Amino acid sequence: MAPEPAIDPAVALQQWSLPEPWSVDLASAGANNTSLFVGTPVDRYVLRLYAQGDPASVRYEHGLLVALTAAELPFAVPLPVLTRDGQTFARVAMGESEVLASLTPVLPGTHPDPDNLRHVRLAGVALARLGQALASIVPPAGWAQYRPFGDLRRFHPLLDDPTEAIAAIPGLEEPDKRRLREMVAVVEDIAPSLYAQLPRRIIHRDYYAPNVLLTDGAVSAVLDFEFAGEDLQALDVAVVLAWWPLWGTEQDRWTVCEAFARGYASVEPLAPAEAEAVPTLARLQFATFLMHSVGRYRGGLAGWGEIATYVAQLALTFLAWLTPNEPLLTERLVAWTAHHDEVP
Repeated sequence: MAPEPAIDPAVALQQWSLPEPWSVDLASAGANNTSLFVGTPVDRYVLRLYAQGDPASVRYEHGLLVALTAAELPFAVPLPVLTRDGQTFARVAMGESEVLASLTPVLPGTHPDPDNLRHVRLAGVALARLGQALASIVPPAGWAQYRPFGDLRRFHPLLDDPTEAIAAIPGLEEPDKRRLREMVAVVEDIAPSLYAQLPRRIIHRDYYAPNVLLTDGAVSAVLDFEFAGEDLQALDVAVVLAWWPLWGTEQDRWTVCEAFARGYASVEPLAPAEAEAVPTLARLQFATFLMHSVGRYRGGLAGWGEIATYVAQLALTFLAWLTPNEPLLTERLVAWTAHHDEVP
């Protein structure tokens, strides 16, 4: 996991006007940042410390959150609390360098039950509604996002060769590396034509169960917009269909995929060409996250070798299922899009 920044949280919290006393507990040491729960006599917050944070990309993420808050969505997003000087994030000294920090209120809810198909369906509905709201946002000059996933060789500044990235993954046997190289070859062969033909807009790009909260049987919040940016609309669906069934569910993958796809299509059906592209886009998101994780491993961030291996194993699990089922998946996605349910 990402290393916890060597900084006293109290130093960072001085950037905000919070009533004291404070209590601070680790929320998560995530892949790209560390999050701490902050308790005050009035409210609870999440203090986020960005590992190698880029001010321009944090500004992009926060700009989207501010815009979404005005979009009257039926669920919340984590709106940053303004610092004492009116900014959405703070620059906090850490030795001779600095760490970026943001503060957001703790949002109510629990993560979806991966075995509850209604939860899966509701998450599909929420993603489609989120996508519609993101489509109306025009980023101003000066915002900087992660590159489109299709820019695979330029996604991480320290790595421009997917084959080199796969070779660097710790603890991976050669037959598995070969399967991942074959996956990348398919992506690089097909993806350019998809990017030339399919619609784009700002999407979430990291929508999986830990980034969704539910309250009283309804989606109450969507979290973690760090990877949000302009990309193929259908990519958001591909990310979910690749990752969601791997998140501890006992349900059959087909059942989970159908529940999500029908929920999404009840708000905004994919075009047939988009549905047919989903298997390739699912491969693409695995390839992109491998480039991202190996790039950060190369950058010396502790624990990223393990993350790269974890992502690689998830990709191999998905490919083992997709290889014999791709024609049927494409056929069913088109059918689920054409004959979807009403909004649940």
